Amino acid sequence: MRFCHTHKKDTNFKIYTDLNEVKQDWDGFLPHNHNLNSRNLLVLQESKLADISFAYLVVERKDQTIGVIYLQLVDFNSNHYSADMLKNSSFSLLKDFILKQKAAIMICGNLFRLDFPGFYFQNPDDQKNIFQVLKEFENQYKSKISYSCILLKDIPSDFPSEVAKKQRFKLYDKDLLMELRLDPKWRTFEDYVEELSKKYKQRANKITNAGKVLLRKSIISSDFEKYGNQIEDLYLNVVERQLFKVGKLNKMYFQEMLERPAKDFEIIGYFLGDKLLAFSSIFRHSPDISEIYYIGFDFKLNDTYSLYFNIIFDGIKDAIEKKISILKLGRTGYDAKLSAGAVPVATQHFYKNKRGLNSLFLNFLVKAFSEKEESKMKERNPFKSRQMLESASLENEFKSIL
Repeated sequence: MRFCHTHKKDTNFKIYTDLNEVKQDWDGFLPHNHNLNSRNLLVLQESKLADISFAYLVVERKDQTIGVIYLQLVDFNSNHYSADMLKNSSFSLLKDFILKQKAAIMICGNLFRLDFPGFYFQNPDDQKNIFQVLKEFENQYKSKISYSCILLKDIPSDFPSEVAKKQRFKLYDKDLLMELRLDPKWRTFEDYVEELSKKYKQRANKITNAGKVLLRKSIISSDFEKYGNQIEDLYLNVVERQLFKVGKLNKMYFQEMLERPAKDFEIIGYFLGDKLLAFSSIFRHSPDISEIYYIGFDFKLNDTYSLYFNIIFDGIKDAIEKKISILKLGRTGYDAKLSAGAVPVATQHFYKNKRGLNSLFLNFLVKAFSEKEESKMKERNPFKSRQMLESASLENEFKSIL
């Protein structure tokens, strides 16, 4: 634990690199079932992920805790670039130099979760203190590592954006998350299929027929001795095809998620005989919101068994059976998810890049990723009725994105 002062004499913060040191006080300060509860954060800490370390900041005023901040510190290196990125002509002139460099990213939030702000202050007016705390934290660590980018992920709606701009943080609002709003009249998956237009209904039937030979089986923690390596390999099959990947999970993470006492996480394996071809994980955010979380599949067999689309359809079926209102489908793969009836919802982050070639290159990466994903965005309505896409002005938001 390290103790640091801010420019305000009555405000300071403590830095912990192991949440277990302050777990009881940390959880006691947070509201009940808050996303920053230790049961959520320790999963990542105990998974021992490559290239990521963690810091837990407790902000105090006059010896009273007023806020907590969760940081993920990423060593961004050549392992995070895809093969396609390395072949990019715009990148070739800088490639030899950049691959020898290290670029560190400080993330306030969780790379591996949606809607997961990385800070909580009991009094919303104290949220603005985060910028001074992060500045002082960076000063403490600049002798060890220099951060090329600082990211405040998943900004709450009541966050004082004008304060962020004064601190030279820029708004990034092009991060699109796909969501499917489920009609409460749907009682079965067949009800959903019946709402599809003729073209998409035929397509859905073809996909589900291709997957009928597969056995779906729930994978529990004790199965990881047998299937853990396969789950990690299938997950990496998907990750390695991304343009760039800041952080990779491992089999330990998935097993740790299953062992959490909350029991809000499930892994479904897709088997052909005894062979595991794919897996899907389902995360229950609340009684009304569910998410198709991380997935993995064998790309060589994807066309034969429509593995990816069966994962999506099975997620929809599960959500309908559990009377879920919103099914989150994550980012990327926009076209496939639009074809299933999902709509894009923008989320907001604040970021600040430092000067230097590494920071310029990070800008290039973000721009390249955004352009690639946005190029896949097409207006689609798989339903018979346009009304199926109209909910809380989401259609207007979709059109504005296009």
